[in-house]
Amino acid sequence: MKIFSVPGIIFAGLLLTSCNKTKNCDCAPPPESNSEWKIVRYSGGIMGQTVEIPSAQQNTLKFSLNKFVYRNTTSGETTTGVYRVEPNTTTDPGSTRITFTPRVPSFYSNQMIILQNQSDTLVFIDGMADGYAFLLTRVK
Repeated sequence: MKIFSVPGIIFAGLLLTSCNKTKNCDCAPPPESNSEWKIVRYSGGIMGQTVEIPSAQQNTLKFSLNKFVYRNTTSGETTTGVYRVEPNTTTDPGSTRITFTPRVPSFYSNQMIILQNQSDTLVFIDGMADGYAFLLTRVK
């Protein structure tokens, strides 16, 4: 009886303390449908610069169900397309990636990582070395 119980206890202990391969995602959620955002600041690059965008030049990005509309406030030009939200498994596993088709003209990549989405603030990063972060605020 003792022979079976000791290995059983060891096996149960190992089973209960083994690593959990599934990670709970503390990911930032994607933007809500029917929400509109303005790009107010970006930072990054080799020099690590931060650029505050003047109000009159803050381009907007509006989300609807799997579609987006980007509007350049200076020229009035718009870009429309679709976006896809999925888990990011490459540059920052455990985060959420959003892919824009076509690329949003203000972003340097069509694939962005959602770093933050709370309190009317949305932050996208491009996930590249010396890459950029974009701060957006909700249009009310």
